[in-house]
Amino acid sequence: MVSYEKCSSNPPNWLLPCVVSGAVAYILYGIANKNGSPRSNESKMNVVDSKLLPHSEDQYKGIRIGDVSDIASKDTQEFESRLRYSLQKWTADGYRGCWLKLDKSSFKHLSFCVSLGFNVHHGNPEYIMLETWLSLKKETSMIPQYAYSYVGAHSFILNRRNQMVVITEHYRPQLKIPGGAVDYGEHASDAVVREAKEETGLDCEFLGVLAVRHLLEFRFGNTCDISFICLLRPRDVNQRLEPEHKNEVNEIEWMSIDEFIENKKHIFLGTEKENLDLLRNASKWLIKFWDDIHSKDAQSQSPCINKFKQTHPFRRHADIALYHR
Repeated sequence: MVSYEKCSSNPPNWLLPCVVSGAVAYILYGIANKNGSPRSNESKMNVVDSKLLPHSEDQYKGIRIGDVSDIASKDTQEFESRLRYSLQKWTADGYRGCWLKLDKSSFKHLSFCVSLGFNVHHGNPEYIMLETWLSLKKETSMIPQYAYSYVGAHSFILNRRNQMVVITEHYRPQLKIPGGAVDYGEHASDAVVREAKEETGLDCEFLGVLAVRHLLEFRFGNTCDISFICLLRPRDVNQRLEPEHKNEVNEIEWMSIDEFIENKKHIFLGTEKENLDLLRNASKWLIKFWDDIHSKDAQSQSPCINKFKQTHPFRRHADIALYHR
């Protein structure tokens, strides 16, 4: 036995690497097990399975397959083989949903993908988005439907003479108020001003939202339409009505609100008194406060809900609007 007292104060040369290696291994083990074991052997061992298609994991423990256009266009057999293998592997590893985007050059693989359980989620002329539910736990699929609501913005453009702008379109005779679809990346408050300019030629000021209209069984029988009905006024009361989109607008005029209500051939508000009173009261308010519309007194009596900015805890750069009093 070696006596500690007889040992030199300096450790032998062979001991230092062992101590360092042991310490590093212990630290790494502690890090790996601090918050539980890694989710998969691949991440634990840092092994990449070359048979898997390129992919990423989403926050719902789902798989988003990456760009496969190059593989799919060059070698059909390789793509189909790797897709089949990948689905089996991800299912066994406990992943839930899976998304696959086929661009136009890969449309030929659609029938094969469907045979593996994929469904068409949505598409356009450039791509088809497919989805499938992988979970072995027999959960009901949590993959959301594609967007089924259209969002529009329409306006009551009023002046101080108790009149409003009404139009008729080439393809239908009913009286219509200016408005249309909200474009991608556009707030309703901006869309309604843009639509007013396109359909009337007027440069308008957005004063707020009077109501939100929700129409079921819209296009194709399986969509709905949500429209922000807003209150606008012309920035220049002498500006002429001169539609930019003459292919849409057939006739346009300033009409008294009473005449509009009595006409009953309008497609907004209906004939219900409570709805029509909303328009009457908006006109009365606007006439009363026309010259001082942004005063505290005017705002306290406004029939509109206003637009406010909202921050988001993790979508820090998102442009979000809340409409409320």
